[in-house]
Amino acid sequence: VKVSSNSTKDLVTGKTVAVTKGLDTIIPNEELTEFIIGDWIRIGHQDDGQLFSITEMSVVPPFTVTLSSSYLGESQSSANIYQHGTKHNRNGYQYIVTFDP
Repeated sequence: VKVSSNSTKDLVTGKTVAVTKGLDTIIPNEELTEFIIGDWIRIGHQDDGQLFSITEMSVVPPFTVTLSSSYLGESQSSANIYQHGTKHNRNGYQYIVTFDP
């Protein structure tokens, strides 16, 4: 079974995150005020970047964000991030479930 989504493809302009393969935390270049706990965040590429729910957010530097699972891509110091809609207005999340033959 593979789960994907066409949601969470709005680039967060001017903000990036440092990601490390295997960790469930990311470090943004500044506080991610666009997000709240429970929001989805896509990291890396707009179409096939890994998708997460945000489970914790620090409000003090370095503003560490905890994700719903470990990041599996290559480590990066400045990865793009994407959101779905705008803060407090994130309607219509989509799940695409593909079953193995």
